[in-house]
Amino acid sequence: MSSKIIVMALQVDTSALVAQTRVIAGIIKRFAPSLEELPDEITKNLVNKFLVALKGVVISYNVTTIGTDGSRKTVRVLRYRSGIEDFTTAFWASEINVIH
Repeated sequence: MSSKIIVMALQVDTSALVAQTRVIAGIIKRFAPSLEELPDEITKNLVNKFLVALKGVVISYNVTTIGTDGSRKTVRVLRYRSGIEDFTTAFWASEINVIH
């Protein structure tokens, strides 16, 4: 009886997350002048609140590809849910309006 050992490596693809994070950074730059007017403690709290909210919109899923030789490769994909630009804009606009 021969035993076959199957080795699978789980890779993580964050390319979509990185690209979408660039969009988020651009939006935050638009609101930076308003944030600079706030006391440091309030700005720190807002950023922490944003990071918590952002974690709630990250999704992950597995993608498995099957090669012509029958080999399988599974990749964990991380990305934000759709509409991250609208989410980010709405978050900062509402938070800054509440403070001002």
